[in-house]
Order: sequence, then C-alpha cells, then structure tokens
Amino acid sequence: MRNQGMLLIGVVLIAAGVLFLVSSLFDINIGAWCWPIGLILLGIFLFLRPRMLAAGTGSSAVFIGDTDRAGQWTVRPEEMWYFIADTDLDFTKADVPPGETILRLIGFIGEVNLTVPVDVGLTVRSSAFVTSLKEAGLPEEDTVFGTADWQSPDFKATERRVGVEITSFISEIKIRVV
Repeated sequence: MRNQGMLLIGVVLIAAGVLFLVSSLFDINIGAWCWPIGLILLGIFLFLRPRMLAAGTGSSAVFIGDTDRAGQWTVRPEEMWYFIADTDLDFTKADVPPGETILRLIGFIGEVNLTVPVDVGLTVRSSAFVTSLKEAGLPEEDTVFGTADWQSPDFKATERRVGVEITSFISEIKIRVV
C-alpha cells in the first residue's frame, strides 16, 4: 500500500478519539490504564519489529539525536526509527547498488537533509501531519495532514535509485541535487 503512513496516522487518531469519547461518556480515567498499556504495546512492537522486516533490511533506532551518513558508505534497505532526530543522508560518495533501494524513516519530529548526485535517482514521500519540503533553489512546499512527494527528473531512467519514505508527525525535508 503506497499510503501506509497516512493510514497508520488515521488509525491512531481514530483510536485516540474513540478512547477519549468513551472516557467522557462513562467518566473513566483513560490515562490511568491507557498510557501503561500503550507503553507496553510499544515496547513489544519495537522488540518484534526487526523480525517483521524483509530479509536484508537493517533497522536502527535513535530516541533523540542525529543520524549522519556521509562520505564512503553503502546504501542498503533500512528502517530508521526516532522520536526527535536530525537525519543527514549524503549520497554523493555513497555506494548505491543498481536498482531501487528503500530507506524508511519513522518518527515523531524530524529534519531530513538529502544530498544526491545527478546520476542517482531519488524519490521522497512524506506522510506527516505537517511536512515542509524544500529543494535547493525552489520555493518551500508545505503540506498539512497530507502526503508530500518529490522525484528527481530522470528517476525511472537512472540505473541506481533511492526511495526515501518518511512517516512522522512533523517533518522538514531539504533536498540538494549536486
């Protein structure tokens, strides 16, 4: 499903709304049992998530911090989880394999800086409550509760391609083609 991030955000918002409605109607203190159960379920999910990934897909997690990939590095399918993070991915000297490689960034608040050479195809898809997308030299594009998409001009024609899928609450994306 292409719009998986928006579906997840929608389900979470609907579930939260139903819980708060039930809390108001029946005078139940949802916070007394909802937060502990939510944290337990989140812990179980994070524990089991690496086993649910496709073979060869890496997984990393940062609670608050930076993820920097620059210089010589090998691009591999990966999921990057974060709460609040600044992610810098520089593909100019990276070893990008032929075909399309998917990187998924999943978190709450994130700034993503992408630097890509012209001979590598890049597609970016952000599903967030608020997305700010800026390509160097062009005006900033803001999206509220929607999907923001960007694709390099010759994406389909390039031999080496990278797809970056971002699911978050607030996302700021800066793209620079060199």
